[in-house]
Amino acid sequence: MQIDAVKSALIEAYGADAAGVQVAAAPYRACPLGAHIDHQGGPVTAVALQLGVLLAFAPQDSPQVVITSRDFEGQVGVAFLLAFEKANDLAISAEENIELD
Repeated sequence: MQIDAVKSALIEAYGADAAGVQVAAAPYRACPLGAHIDHQGGPVTAVALQLGVLLAFAPQDSPQVVITSRDFEGQVGVAFLLAFEKANDLAISAEENIELD
């Protein structure tokens, strides 16, 4: 099953606690009309396909989010500084932000 495979990949790559691993699924969709009118609040005639994206994630004690793909090489890191500040009742200056990046 694909869900078990992405969970296992996350655990193996990052040492995540298996009990904390969650998976979100987003099916691809196709609009027979070829329009993206749903973005402007219009009616949607899209149909879900049996293909999609699976995203495995797990909590960690860091404001850094690391994104990897099974289909593409490399990693992307994103620091959620504002959420980190709020959760920890902190105020970080622009200079400190640059250092953290």
